[in-house]
Amino acid sequence: MSAKTPKNKPNTKELLTLSLNELMLKKEFKDISISEICENAHVSRMTFYRHFDDKEDIFVTHCDDTFETFFSECQKLANPTTEEIVLYMFSFFKKCQPQINILKKAEKQDILVKQFYFYSRYILCKIPSIREHFDLDNKVIFAFLAGGIFNILMRWVDNGMKETPEYLAKCLLDVFKNT
Repeated sequence: MSAKTPKNKPNTKELLTLSLNELMLKKEFKDISISEICENAHVSRMTFYRHFDDKEDIFVTHCDDTFETFFSECQKLANPTTEEIVLYMFSFFKKCQPQINILKKAEKQDILVKQFYFYSRYILCKIPSIREHFDLDNKVIFAFLAGGIFNILMRWVDNGMKETPEYLAKCLLDVFKNT
């Protein structure tokens, strides 16, 4: 019988992500080697490559996991309105400020905008209250939403996230009402 892993113990992917984040407090992303990430996480390079292709892949995987959490939590809302989803989105990303700051520091915002593009399409296609407002065959809409939300988020992060999620949701929804 194998020993059970405590529920709060990070898995290997989480350890490698935490390791990179810790190292980025001391060094620039470009100056961090995979060997350093592995050494700091107490795992072998072979283990690293079992989970990731390169150190940028840590960011991609973390973004994927974050967006999957967001989408999963959105699905738990009972018949959410567009307003509730947009407000929830900004509230959710406010909690992600440290991770967004790490991406910005590493100058890897392009990963975030790509994920926004993919997941905005994913969310629009899956949530009826949003789907009814958009022509889902129009890929320009997805690019517009991903780029717009990305730019709002980056401006918000640059400003220390001083505005409330309610204020940002209202601003974004006003854009849709005025088009």
